[in-house]
Amino acid sequence: MLLDPRLDSESTPIIDLPLCQVRLSHNAAFPWILLIPKKDGLVELIDLTPTDQQRLMQEIAVASQVMRQLFRPTKLNVATLGNMVPQLHIHVIARYETDAAWPGPVWGKMSETYTPESQLERIQLLKDAFQNHPISSSNSSLKQAYDLSLEASQEGFDWELPLQAASKVQEEIEEVMAELAKPESLMRQEALKEEMGDLFFACVCLARHCTVDPDQALFDGMKKFVKRYERLKSFAKERGISLQNTPRAELSALWQKLKKEAGE
Repeated sequence: MLLDPRLDSESTPIIDLPLCQVRLSHNAAFPWILLIPKKDGLVELIDLTPTDQQRLMQEIAVASQVMRQLFRPTKLNVATLGNMVPQLHIHVIARYETDAAWPGPVWGKMSETYTPESQLERIQLLKDAFQNHPISSSNSSLKQAYDLSLEASQEGFDWELPLQAASKVQEEIEEVMAELAKPESLMRQEALKEEMGDLFFACVCLARHCTVDPDQALFDGMKKFVKRYERLKSFAKERGISLQNTPRAELSALWQKLKKEAGE
């Protein structure tokens, strides 16, 4: 990526996401980061491919979640201007009712400089938050699988309907089940890995057909599981129930009971 000299001089890199480099603005008056797609020749959002437009929206969401988690702002300002620096870049700025520019924009209002120590501390804080975020730290193979299936679709190698993609998922599940029915062996383990890889790829293809981001779907699924599991643990603790010593059938029935009570 060729970086505009002004962006280079006014910000410092924090971390690379699949599409964007995240950078810290040198203006210490506000918690302020930039997202810069790592592709040359981009000026407008519409210069990105449809796939990269979706990826950018996801990475903006990740950055916004990180900024809100760390800085608890009154409002997040998310903007792409480019009047002075045409290279496509997105600002994510934490704003407070108490800041000097509130409620107006921050542009040209005030500027403070980080000390070397405070800048390193802020960069590490942000880097840790991004690395620990479930989406940005998730395996990029999901994105690669999505992009590969999209490329194949654009060349005409694809199903016409989501139900056809769903049938392929079912087919791959049956192949995994067939491997599981075989005796334990190193060969079976390798075959299982291969069949499960096919299953995961088929699920990503199904997600694309349903216009569902697989990263976001996985993240939401994990959040749902954590919420339900914490509810289960709290229920068990209140009643002195040992999850480890409870038969699986009873645990399953309790799981379903708590889901129903929560209206899920």
